[in-house]
Amino acid sequence: MAERAERSGVPTPAELSDDFFAAAKALRAHANATLREQGFTLARGKLLSILQRNGATRVSVLARKLDITTRSVTEAVDALERDGLVRRAPDPADRRAVLVSLTDRGSAVIDAAVQPRRAAMKRTFGALSPSQRTELAELLAILTASTRDPG
Repeated sequence: MAERAERSGVPTPAELSDDFFAAAKALRAHANATLREQGFTLARGKLLSILQRNGATRVSVLARKLDITTRSVTEAVDALERDGLVRRAPDPADRRAVLVSLTDRGSAVIDAAVQPRRAAMKRTFGALSPSQRTELAELLAILTASTRDPG
């Protein structure tokens, strides 16, 4: 992204793509570093955050939300369960399915871990004015929608 200042005129789609992925990489690294200080990986933090927001959730739903395989979710849940952060229970709606939920300890741990990350993201996005944040959100929505358009 340092090259951006040297460009003149309207950036090409390739230049914007490079800038976008460089920013995404930097944001991910920043978030990972913040969570790592709390003893988490970004993936582990995301899984626990989903459970915190949604409550008891099927493994298949977690896999879909995390965009990973059910096997990967199962392995992550195994480790989190060993650490006493989550528990499994049969889904009352379908006894073949398993629901994963946070334990009290898991809730406390994710609360403590998420606060520094939220503060870091607030500082990062605080560099933008409210109107710039609104515009960025709108632009990201347009870009995301364009990936779904077959045309």
